[in-house]
Amino acid sequence: MNKKLIYVFAVLVAGLFVVSACEQAVGRRVLQPKEKNGGGIEDFVTLDLRVNPEGSGSFYFISPYGSYETVYNRTVYRYSNVPSPNGSIYTLRELYAYPNRNYTFDRWTGMLDDLRINVTWGGIDSIPLNRNRIITANFRRR
Repeated sequence: MNKKLIYVFAVLVAGLFVVSACEQAVGRRVLQPKEKNGGGIEDFVTLDLRVNPEGSGSFYFISPYGSYETVYNRTVYRYSNVPSPNGSIYTLRELYAYPNRNYTFDRWTGMLDDLRINVTWGGIDSIPLNRNRIITANFRRR
């Protein structure tokens, strides 16, 4: 029994050394969930993308990880709110709306106050993932 306890203790101590070494090598502390209003994790942001009215169109974008994504109806994404290894905030790029047959793109609505709409192609160049957002692509019938 004593040998098992000594073994468990040794494993726990070794684990602490590994975590400490990682903190020193990376230069950042290991993230812990942050308490907010009684609980919840603040290290993620949600991006709620919507098409209005449903079925009237879709939109495409490049995710922070470089993949192309398509949204046809309401879709909620969760992204890390922790800066990338080089210290920059993750961003979503080239959000563009495509109308379905008998519809035309009308406008973007939602949390756009700090975003720039590209007037040349009507899309949003980039969306910093620094806070929760709801963004809607609005279409109208022709």
